[in-house]
Amino acid sequence: MKKVLLFAGVALLFLVKSYAQDPPVTANLQLYYEVLNNPSSFIPGSAGKKAFWLDRSGNGLDVESQTPWNHPQFVSNVLPGINAVRFLGHEAMVNNRSPFTAFTGTEATLFAVRISNTRTRAYIPNGTIQPLTSILSIAGDEPGNPGSRSWEHEFLLSSNTAKHHTSNGQFSIRQHQCWTNASSPLPTNKPAVVTARLGTAGNDIDYWLNDDMSTLPVFPPGTASPAAPYLPISRNWTMGARWSTGFVQEFFTGDIIEILAYDRRLTDQEVHQVNEYLKCKYKINYMACNPVQAMCPQCLNNLPAPRVTSSLTTNYVGTDINGDCEFTAIANVSLVAGQTIIGYEWTAPGQAPVRIPGVGGNTFTFSLPHSTTTTNNTGTVTVRVYTYDSGHTPINGDLCCDFTMTADVWCDNVGVGGVN
Repeated sequence: MKKVLLFAGVALLFLVKSYAQDPPVTANLQLYYEVLNNPSSFIPGSAGKKAFWLDRSGNGLDVESQTPWNHPQFVSNVLPGINAVRFLGHEAMVNNRSPFTAFTGTEATLFAVRISNTRTRAYIPNGTIQPLTSILSIAGDEPGNPGSRSWEHEFLLSSNTAKHHTSNGQFSIRQHQCWTNASSPLPTNKPAVVTARLGTAGNDIDYWLNDDMSTLPVFPPGTASPAAPYLPISRNWTMGARWSTGFVQEFFTGDIIEILAYDRRLTDQEVHQVNEYLKCKYKINYMACNPVQAMCPQCLNNLPAPRVTSSLTTNYVGTDINGDCEFTAIANVSLVAGQTIIGYEWTAPGQAPVRIPGVGGNTFTFSLPHSTTTTNNTGTVTVRVYTYDSGHTPINGDLCCDFTMTADVWCDNVGVGGVN
């Protein structure tokens, strides 16, 4: 017997809430700031009193306003169900624990979710003009001047670039092909994920916009770069601005929703996992500048009933070389007008889920171990189908939907199996 399971409303709400708790990659996570699940982690300032944003990484690396007079503001429901911290172009938040013991090496991977507006969508011609969009700067002091705060050997994530800055006048920069002229097709007033991955070499810079990796060259072009290799030094960090020998500059203007910072070079797969987590968490599913659609375990829109006509065909195909039962499963998905497939997530009995993007992921081969007794070994194969819907009215801005199908299988002690 094959079963089609559609999530009920109560279960969906539980899924959405539980999904958005913690990042999927935690090794070497040094900085973690967000106000969706924990709005109280931002403590507003007032005249003469600094604002604080509490670090959730477990390292206690909080940030505070650079001065007690200029501080960002907490904004509730800047978009439906999304909180943010708003920087107006003259605020900076800095580490209030010294010395900073993280980011003393030569690698970093930085993520930020920010609202796209006119300023944060600006284009940088050939990487030579730096708009005021600094989100997170992690850098050392001016040589020979302890405590000066500068941009020496800096890891920099801006709203629209990743930058390796060695010292004054020495830098390499990478932006994204979505900025190809004076503006960008990136939707205005929508959240977007920007990611910088910086390695030791001066031109080892990768940049992602909404999980889409930049194909543009590092500027300056070529294999040689004005930026020298990073050195292992002590660094401070600043949110919403950069420093240059003791004074702050290049302030960010806009809304910051979440920041994650790792003091290592994450793998491509880890970068994808964090991006997908953030895109699902903040419902980033528009199409412009977002070709990699996230496979989110949630369904909040009102897709019509034809979806229930989908089915899972599972067949026993024989005994494998280990004497176990081999099966094939095919997801037969009935979509309605406006729906497209994002991908499939298959879970074989006793195995970890396997995600296959695109329509070609509808076929899956798996094995069920043979029984070691006279009683059949049993298990369940599960496929979760992820779709994107452009043809129906969304609820809470969400156009992604998933549904699950299962089939029960068995295998006897000589490797003969079947489907219940």
